[in-house]
Amino acid sequence: MNYKVIKDLQAGASLYDTESVDDAVITADQVNKYKDNKGLNFVLTTGTFFVKMNEKQYPDFKNKNLRLAIAQAIDKKGYVDSVKNNGSIPSDTLTAKGIAKAPNGKDYASTMNSPLKYNPKEARAHWDKAKKS
Repeated sequence: MNYKVIKDLQAGASLYDTESVDDAVITADQVNKYKDNKGLNFVLTTGTFFVKMNEKQYPDFKNKNLRLAIAQAIDKKGYVDSVKNNGSIPSDTLTAKGIAKAPNGKDYASTMNSPLKYNPKEARAHWDKAKKS
């Protein structure tokens, strides 16, 4: 078995195209090119990314309604589908789906009742409350 470390993902894809390598990591921009390729495989890994509001520099972020308005206005599914385009699964919690089971046997992340779900109507209501305070 030979293993090559290729730092440039475009170069790795080119080597895959010429059958110089059997496997390569591709970028989100390249997914559509390979979407019908039998070799395309999405590997689900866990990771959590979130936005932290700087309340010290911007005191308005201390307003819970403002933070909820921003969080509920973000279409996470739309983001991962159009921007990430790599099989990412959006989450409304810090716990990624598929890594832990709740005592009832269900996926732990699915048992969370998060107030951070995409909800433009609720986001508008929180925005209006935030403007009043």
